[in-house]
Amino acid sequence: MSLFKNKWFSKLTGKDKQEQAQKDAAELAAKEQAQKDASQESAKEEAEDYVFKSWFARLGAGLSKTSSIIGSGITKALTSKKLDDTALEEIEENLILADVGAKAANELINDLKNHKFEQIDEEIVKEKLAEIIANNISSVSKPLNLEYSNIPQVILFSGVNGAGKTTTIAKIASQEISKGKKVIIAAADTFRAAAVQQLEIWSKRVGADLVSGPEGSDPAGIAFKAYDRAIETKSDVLLIDTAGRLQTQTDLMEQLKKIHRVINKKNESAPHHRILIVDATAGQNVLNQIIAFRETIDINGIIITKLDTSSKGGIIISISKNHEIPIHAIGVGEKQEDLNVFEAEPYARALLGLEIEDY
Repeated sequence: MSLFKNKWFSKLTGKDKQEQAQKDAAELAAKEQAQKDASQESAKEEAEDYVFKSWFARLGAGLSKTSSIIGSGITKALTSKKLDDTALEEIEENLILADVGAKAANELINDLKNHKFEQIDEEIVKEKLAEIIANNISSVSKPLNLEYSNIPQVILFSGVNGAGKTTTIAKIASQEISKGKKVIIAAADTFRAAAVQQLEIWSKRVGADLVSGPEGSDPAGIAFKAYDRAIETKSDVLLIDTAGRLQTQTDLMEQLKKIHRVINKKNESAPHHRILIVDATAGQNVLNQIIAFRETIDINGIIITKLDTSSKGGIIISISKNHEIPIHAIGVGEKQEDLNVFEAEPYARALLGLEIEDY
C-alpha cells in the first residue's frame, strides 16, 4: 500500500512540476513578447521622431549650396560693419545668383534698407532678411489638402522630363497609404516603358494599385480606366502620372488637355488637384513652365524637387513673386522623408544658413 502511495505521489508531483514548467515557459514567452513589442514600438516612435525632427536638418543641408552663396555675400558685404548702398548692392547680387530673380531681389533689398538697425552684424542682418523673405512668400505656403468623400480625389501631375514626377507620386502614395487611404496610380506616361516599370516597382513597394496599358497606348484611356477602377474599388485617391514634356511641345500639351477633359467628363470637379512638378535646377526657366502648364490645364499647385542639387534654391522666392500658386511641398533628396510640406519660415532660415527651431 505504501508503495502504491509513493508511486501515486511521485506521479502527482511529476505532473505538477510539468504543469509548472509549462506555466513558467508561457509566462517567459509572454514577457519576451511584451519586451519585443515594447522595443518595436520604441523603435517606431524613435524613427518617427527622427523623421519629424530631422526634416529641418535635412532642409538646411539641402539648401546649403544656396545659403553658402547668399551667406558669403552678406559676410563680404558687411566687412566694414556698414549696411550702406555698396553693401546692399553686393547682397542683392548674391540673391540674384541664387536665382531669387532680379525683381524679387530688389524688393527684398528695399525692405532690408528701410529697416532701422540698432547695430549691424552678420547674424542680425541674416535674421532680418530671413524674416522679410518669410513674410514675402508666406501666402504661397499651402499644404496639399485632400478632401476625402465617397468619390476619389484625383491628382493630375505634369512637368518636363526629369522633374521627378514618378518618385514624387510614389512618395505621396506612400504618405496617403500610411494614413489608411486606398490609392490607385495611373501610369499614363505610355511613351516610356521604363516609366511604367518604375511605377510598378513603386506601387508594389508602397502598396498602391496600378493601372497601366501597353507602350504607346492612349494616355487618356489609361486615366479613364483608372478612374473607373477607383470608383469600383472605392479608392480614396487617384494619382495620374503623365509623360514629361517641354512646354513648347504643342502635341504633347494637347494630349495633357485630353487627359484633363476625360477625367472632367467623369466628374466635373476633377481633377481636383493639377500639380506641376518643377526641378529647382531649371532656375528661371521654371517661370515659363508655370505659365505654359497653367494655360494648358490650369495648374493649382506646385511641388519643387531637387533643391539639394544646386545653388538655385532661391527660385521659390521668384515663383512666389511672379505666380500666386500654392507651393505644396519641396524635396531635398530621394528618400521618402525628403519630401515635406513647404513652410515659409523654415525655408527662409535655411536659405540664410540660420538654425531652424522646432516650430
